[in-house]
Amino acid sequence: MQCNETHNKEIQRSLTELGKKIDKLSNSFGQTYKLEDRRFFNAAYGKKVTQSSDYDKQHYLATSVTNGLLLDFSHTKKENNPWLLIDLGTDFYVFEVEIYNVDKVVQCCANRFRDANISVGSSYITMELCGHFEGPGEDKERIVVRCPLVKRVRYVKIQIVKGTDNYLHLAEVQVWATNVL
Repeated sequence: MQCNETHNKEIQRSLTELGKKIDKLSNSFGQTYKLEDRRFFNAAYGKKVTQSSDYDKQHYLATSVTNGLLLDFSHTKKENNPWLLIDLGTDFYVFEVEIYNVDKVVQCCANRFRDANISVGSSYITMELCGHFEGPGEDKERIVVRCPLVKRVRYVKIQIVKGTDNYLHLAEVQVWATNVL
């Protein structure tokens, strides 16, 4: 099953409106970039992904979260603070990170996704918090995390930060962004 095209158009509309608001704010603060007339897109689609561990080296690969499909998923081993890191390949202005939790028909335990930080940065060493998901996650839940400020970003990291012996498994991650000119 592919991500819903109607839903993607709704996101595009909402991000376009957000871009217009940001343009107004950036103009009032003397910023030099303009976001009007830019197209927002899922910058994570098909990009390189790594995770802290692989539950199974042949299944549940990290790249499952950027392939546009909701019926497969990534899965780490049970560990402290498991993480998933998406390399967008170049910098983008990132506005929103959308996370799709697993489907209990395909994989149990959607409630395992909780206490997660979503961080962004132009370097994987200097990440800033974009948002936090308290959870617990629900079956097939769509989790939207809007960065409080427009960030120039190359890396997106999702990490469970509380508790011990956690798994991290997600169906899809979309990073809504626009190109840096």
